Amino acid sequence: MKKQKEEGEAELKKTEEELAELNASLAKLNTAKKKEQDILDDLEAKSAEMTRKLNAASQLITGLGGE
Repeated sequence: MKKQKEEGEAELKKTEEELAELNASLAKLNTAKKKEQDILDDLEAKSAEMTRKLNAASQLITGLGGE
């Protein structure tokens, strides 16, 4: 029974170590995801601004062409 207890404790320790490694990996991945999401958000904002400017320029050209 003592042997089973020791084996169980060893297995528990191994599982806890694996869990700690997975949590560390998850934290790194979440940090990388946030960084990439920030870049994506910035690019989407720039894209929206460029689209707005393109539409304004197009309207201006259309207006000038009609004169």
